Amino acid sequence: MNERAYEVLLRLYPAGHPRDEMLDVLLTARRPMWREVPALVVGALRARTGNDHRWLYAARAAALLLLIHSAVGSAREVEATWLPLSTMQILVWVAVALAVGAIIAGWRVPAALAGVAAFAISAADGVDWRSVTAYSLAAVLLIIPGPSTPVRNPILLALALVPLDAVALGTAPSWLIGLGVLLWAVVDERVALAVGLAFCVAFLQVIADLPGSDARGVLILTGSRVGFVAAFLLVGAWVARRRVRV
Repeated sequence: MNERAYEVLLRLYPAGHPRDEMLDVLLTARRPMWREVPALVVGALRARTGNDHRWLYAARAAALLLLIHSAVGSAREVEATWLPLSTMQILVWVAVALAVGAIIAGWRVPAALAGVAAFAISAADGVDWRSVTAYSLAAVLLIIPGPSTPVRNPILLALALVPLDAVALGTAPSWLIGLGVLLWAVVDERVALAVGLAFCVAFLQVIADLPGSDARGVLILTGSRVGFVAAFLLVGAWVARRRVRV
């Protein structure tokens, strides 16, 4: 019975994985099945997500988060008539769409060019400074040289669509989302790293909010934004370091 159950679980692993060797080890060890199942499931998820070029992948993924999140946020503000719809804004969205497609496909140079274009156009427009900040960091992350690293994780796309920005860091919904991301780092630490890198724009927004703040306000801003963002980077880096040693 255990053998058949293990065979079913091992099918979760990619086709090129040494399933037969793993099955032999499991049957030889004869450990209680309830102790093996969690490790097998997590291991299968890790094998599916891959772990090559962790920081480079995280940088590309962070750029993807920033681009989509900022574009969606601008679209919401246009719909709410807080932000005027202009030709410049449409051009920014076109550049974002091109950059996102290139990131998903793993085309670094087109992604970098489109990301820089989104930043340049939004900066020239100068209407939404928060989006300009996000696009600037996305462009920097995309310029980083390295091998082709396609970003096709649906979790990142879902996170990018969440109506959350650096101003909301530290609120109840963001803590729940953050906890989910940190837990998922057990499977794929690159997601935590990407979220941490993406929300580094919070540092700039903290600086913008400091004038006129008292000491208590500065501590609250630092703890709720900077500390919140640092948690993703620290957890992601710690998990990545442990996995390299294994």
